[in-house]
Amino acid sequence: MNHKLYISPFFYTVANEGTILKHQWFRSKNKLEEKIPFDFPEKKEFLALIFRLEEKRNVLCYGKPQKIEVLQEVIETFNTLKQKCREAGVDGL
Repeated sequence: MNHKLYISPFFYTVANEGTILKHQWFRSKNKLEEKIPFDFPEKKEFLALIFRLEEKRNVLCYGKPQKIEVLQEVIETFNTLKQKCREAGVDGL
C-alpha cells in the first residue's frame, strides 16, 4: 500500500516548497499540530485519515497476519483518503 502517491502531492499543494513530511509524525496528533501548523481545507479530516493509516502501518508491514476486518478497515480508510485528495484536485501519480 503506497499512500505516499496521494498524500505527498496533496500536502505539497498546501505547504510551502521544501516542506519535509515524515510518516512518523502521523503517529502523534501533538506532533502533527507542531509540524503541520498551517491550515488548509478539511485539515482535521485529512490528518485523521492519515493518522488511522499510520496506526496500522507497522502491524501490517512487520507484524503477524491480521484479520480480514483490519485489512478492510485500512482499505476503506485509504480509499476515503484517495477520494478526498481527488476532490481537492490532487490525483495520484
